[in-house]
Amino acid sequence: MKIRNGFVSNSSSSSFILKVTDEIPTIFSVAEIMIKHRDWDNNIHGVTPDKNDIEKLNSLPIDPNINLKFNSCNYDTYITKEDDYYLITTCNNHQFYDVLDDFSVYRKEYYIKYGEDLYDIQTDRDYYILDLDAVGRQLSWDESDKYRCTTDKCYTGELYLISGDIICERCGKKVEKR
Repeated sequence: MKIRNGFVSNSSSSSFILKVTDEIPTIFSVAEIMIKHRDWDNNIHGVTPDKNDIEKLNSLPIDPNINLKFNSCNYDTYITKEDDYYLITTCNNHQFYDVLDDFSVYRKEYYIKYGEDLYDIQTDRDYYILDLDAVGRQLSWDESDKYRCTTDKCYTGELYLISGDIICERCGKKVEKR
């Protein structure tokens, strides 16, 4: 069995564990570092999603340690906290390890509990979903297969259970059962 200390990546996805420190005391503080490093503000269209997302995070009247989901390149970013550690799954294309490697730790008990990639944390708990401005849980692929978004532009399989409704992440509309 291969054991890696630090970042674990698979293609363009990545998962890792960070120790809570004075420099990153909340989930929102970790997210702010990651969103700044995402570097989406430097595009040719003049759109500033990084700045907008950070301003939104800083103005939210909610606990800054609430589980958080925000957009990143191929795979969205999910951050949750257990004990004194942040469990994170995200996109490897942004190379977040460049800015977070100093905080990275290997916690054998979490990799035993969740597996090397930590992907169960995406569907086994509620998150504040930054782009939908709501709290909900992502449906597993098996659950998502039972629903279909009827909006023409949608093709995503990422659906969320929010306040009892199944919501499409891409268009924000309620999804019907197949």
